[in-house]
Amino acid sequence: AGERLTMDFFAEKIHPEDRERVMKAFDSSIRHQTRYDMEFRILLPDNSVKIVLEVCTTDYDNIGKPLRSFGIILDITERKAAEAKVVKSQEELERLVESRTHDLINSRKAAINLMQDANEQRLRAEKALRQLKESHAEILKLSQAVEQSNAAVAITNVNGEAEYVNRTFTEFTGYEKAEVLRKRLSLLKSPDTSDLLYRELWETIKAGKSWKGELKNRHKDGRYYWVSSVISPIFNEQDEIVNFVQVAQDITSRKM
Repeated sequence: AGERLTMDFFAEKIHPEDRERVMKAFDSSIRHQTRYDMEFRILLPDNSVKIVLEVCTTDYDNIGKPLRSFGIILDITERKAAEAKVVKSQEELERLVESRTHDLINSRKAAINLMQDANEQRLRAEKALRQLKESHAEILKLSQAVEQSNAAVAITNVNGEAEYVNRTFTEFTGYEKAEVLRKRLSLLKSPDTSDLLYRELWETIKAGKSWKGELKNRHKDGRYYWVSSVISPIFNEQDEIVNFVQVAQDITSRKM
């Protein structure tokens, strides 16, 4: 079996200023047997800082002893930056209203224009905040769906190197997360599968389309299994492909 992630390893990645808060929240969730989700900062190997949202659940035995924890961590750095921009915009708006009100107090027409301008900015700020809240709710729903899914889910970069796999993926393949992260998922490829099929697969998803089909994969212990797989590209705001997501169902019993 591969190396499992320990709490010490996890704690080392947390920003020192957030570490105590995160660990207290985790310990509290263990004591009360509750799920926890929270936002905190992590340090990357290049010393850059990312803000993440972590959702974590824990399995217990029949006497309440914790067995293992499962979590999903989502990068929300860009969302937090957007929130900061909204706050800054609101502060600038307040200063603008105060300044212009003082300067144009004797001009009814100017005051009306000011209020209209301020109201439009307020409406835009409120709309942005609503969108951010809706986005956060969608992220939480997505993380729960992925964590509880009976399908194997993997997210890779554009080179096919794994950036995330869920618990079902490790059960299907026999590989622990630490063994596949930052590695190409071609390690699962069966020698019986033709290079032509994989070439067609890559041409399809790199063209921005979803690929659907059945794949014969090789388990870590050497045995083979079949999956029905859908692989789709993920786009950024510039319509550039930044990731691929694979969702697979085990169909071995049907193929054998």
